[in-house]
Amino acid sequence: MKENQYTNQIKDNDSINLRAELEKYLIHWKWFVFGIFMAILGAFLYLRYATPKYRASATILIKDDEKGGLPGELAAFQDLGMGMGGSNNVDNEIEIIKSRKLIANVIRKLNLDVSFLVQGNIKESEVYQKNPIAISFDNPEKKIDSVISIKIISKDNYTVFNEDNDEIHSNLKFDDVIKDSQLKTLKIAKTNYFSDDDIGLTFRIVVKPINLVIDHYIENISASPINKKSSVIKLSLQSNVKEKAEDILNELIEQYNNDAIEDKKEVSQKTSIFINERLENIGKQLALLDDDVKSFKGKNKIADITSEAELIVITNAENTKKLIQA
Repeated sequence: MKENQYTNQIKDNDSINLRAELEKYLIHWKWFVFGIFMAILGAFLYLRYATPKYRASATILIKDDEKGGLPGELAAFQDLGMGMGGSNNVDNEIEIIKSRKLIANVIRKLNLDVSFLVQGNIKESEVYQKNPIAISFDNPEKKIDSVISIKIISKDNYTVFNEDNDEIHSNLKFDDVIKDSQLKTLKIAKTNYFSDDDIGLTFRIVVKPINLVIDHYIENISASPINKKSSVIKLSLQSNVKEKAEDILNELIEQYNNDAIEDKKEVSQKTSIFINERLENIGKQLALLDDDVKSFKGKNKIADITSEAELIVITNAENTKKLIQA
């Protein structure tokens, strides 16, 4: 009986202590509700205004990637014993894909050296491929690192600000030629995406020299085989704009394919020219050799043994026939 009373007393004490502990915290329930509310609000603001990051990926199958092998157009020369070496392995193709030439073609095709950013209430976001305005330069190859802002005043007019937000050109009309000491000669025009909703917006235009943009994408574009024994290359790129990353990888693959086609075409043309020249030289050498043989036979009065043998056989047959008849 004493043990049961002691056990019940412990249980009663535990129940009373737990309730007391809860009451200590429940007194401050308003702070708990406030903390949960602030956490939800912070998460909402972060998701609403944080700049998202998208990663696009693509794969390329490399054909004829046997290390030390020759392309199909040159395989015949290897059988002939000609020492024409070459390789088409995955490592070499990765270097070609990330070459400055291919990436420069992608940048020029997609105009990646010029970025348009629209200013919002809290942050600015990049506008890609649906820009309401477009900028053109008198000499696109000599772009310098610069930033300007364009504020659209009306359907036909806009104002230009420099990087320090100082007004440098006011009340300009679209398609007017601007002569600026920093950006040289340029022109701002409206595109098919321009609408009345764009009036009053400010667009920041960031211009980068093409060499800096090339260095940026060489560093950020990842290219690697999916495994050690595979001939499939995986390309990936991270960007703030999903469509931009996808277009860059697609255009890079297209430029790579075009470059491979042009390379094979050039190899085929040079191979054809080489074969034709060799056949022509061999034909000339055989003709000269045949002439030398005829001249040698004529000088030394050497008859054609094959023709004489045929003539003797025919004569013997005729004589045998006449003898039988007689």
